[in-house]
Amino acid sequence: MRRLSLAMLVVALLTVSGCAGRNNEPDPLLEKARAVPRSEVEPEPQPIQESPKKPAQKPAARPAAQKPSAKGNGSQPQAGVQKPAPKAEPPKATATDFSAEYKGQFRKGMLELINTARKEAGLNPLAYFAKADSIADFRAADMVKRQYFSHTPPEGPDFRGLLAEAGLFEGGLSGENACCGHSDKPEALCEETHKALINSPGHRANIVDPEFTHVSIGVARGIPQDPNYGATVVQIFLGNPPIMRETAPKAEPPKATATDFSAEFKSQFRQEMLGYINEARKESGVQALEYCTDADPVADARATDMVKRGYFAHETPEGEIITKPLGQAGLYKARFRSCAENICQTSGVDYKNTCKRTHNSLMGSAGHKANILNPGFTHVSIGVSRGHLEDPKTGVTVVQIFLGSPVK
Repeated sequence: MRRLSLAMLVVALLTVSGCAGRNNEPDPLLEKARAVPRSEVEPEPQPIQESPKKPAQKPAARPAAQKPSAKGNGSQPQAGVQKPAPKAEPPKATATDFSAEYKGQFRKGMLELINTARKEAGLNPLAYFAKADSIADFRAADMVKRQYFSHTPPEGPDFRGLLAEAGLFEGGLSGENACCGHSDKPEALCEETHKALINSPGHRANIVDPEFTHVSIGVARGIPQDPNYGATVVQIFLGNPPIMRETAPKAEPPKATATDFSAEFKSQFRQEMLGYINEARKESGVQALEYCTDADPVADARATDMVKRGYFAHETPEGEIITKPLGQAGLYKARFRSCAENICQTSGVDYKNTCKRTHNSLMGSAGHKANILNPGFTHVSIGVSRGHLEDPKTGVTVVQIFLGSPVK
């Protein structure tokens, strides 16, 4: 069963890798950041160290952590809940609440910092999931109002229970980070709390988890020890929320048409592109990639689907990323623990030089180049389809799928 991550603290490329194992011992960095580690089976919250309401020195953002859960079957028990508890009443807005404008600025700034960290880790950016903002805000305000600092409230549902009640969670992948900071301005609060979270392994794991696709951010004035001082921040991470899957029409697999490239063209293109890729890896002192023909149908389908439905992104209109078709093909997790995707579109009808132009374009981008030269990848597959975003009859759309960490 997959883990479900919880953590608390006082673009044209996609990379996915397996999750690290859990360690129940306190992490030194978490301790340094004054974390309070929590096991998923502990029924009572760990003690929170009290701090003066107005310390002489600026307090560091304060973290506490708990690791993610497995993709459930819809009936996953909530951590630390022994029996149904009465639903907590949402805290009412007061004159001391942050304004909508403040919250909007804070969310925008925090999202940028999160996606910058993911880009640096070679991951796809998170989409913002505004539907869960009210839950993230409630979680932050509730901790301040009822003076606790935990993923499990004194009574009532935790964040997963609140998401489930709103129809946003069905036992799938989710995670929560929380942090208390002292800054008043949204920009400073963003920098302070993000730095504390990203420097803690448990919280960073949520931020750079390759299987999370969406994030919501809540913020409330005050901290559990003092409702008039500082701010409490909550980040809620989700992997392909059910509401996104249910409301989008199911995509029909793209069918071959008379304008598709011939099998001979595709074979020559793949061979030439593989040569460019391995030449670049050799120059960087990295082992050559083997070609994985089993992933060709997935790569071709991705390229064709983008042309057919007029989008250019790692995420389909239904919110599906490359891990799903690779998993269905028995490749991701069954044969390889990590994968990545590069995509590129080239205009014009000069197909003779298309492969070289595409390779040069990808190598000119730091993120795509990182995938091409990543020593952790061992195999590659290449898909190609006629057409691009502006014209389905000319140009080329190319998809490179990198695979690594073979399952032994």
